[in-house]
Amino acid sequence: MKIFMSSDGDRVFIGEDGFYRRLRIVDENGKQLFSLKPNEIKKISFKDLKNKETIYEKDPDKNQLMKLVYDGKMKIYKQFIDMTHYLGIHFHYVQTDGKPYKVGLFENDNKILTRITSTKPELKAKIDAIKNEEDIAMVMKEFEE
Repeated sequence: MKIFMSSDGDRVFIGEDGFYRRLRIVDENGKQLFSLKPNEIKKISFKDLKNKETIYEKDPDKNQLMKLVYDGKMKIYKQFIDMTHYLGIHFHYVQTDGKPYKVGLFENDNKILTRITSTKPELKAKIDAIKNEEDIAMVMKEFEE
């Protein structure tokens, strides 16, 4: 599978917006053999440039792939939402029973995470400092410890 990645210091950037449209399957020489639409894939996983496993699973409601950001008592996924001129990013929170975590219409991710972690108010400063999905995973891991 052809996956575009680059690295900048500690972070690895994956061209995951391409997973929303089409995945290209290539041979060892890079020649395209065929392509798949994301709705034809249940799950993919691979190691990134830092040797970290990255997992994408199919969203049964939207029939598209979403990145597994955190897997613990709650799962958090990163979804792409097709907008007119770009792909938007949305985080999807799933409870242990598999049901989506209820989110208010105007709640941002900081408010959602603050509500989820309300029994540990000491995490509020870390939630306010979140810059990326790795920070979200770190906060959730601390919350579940």
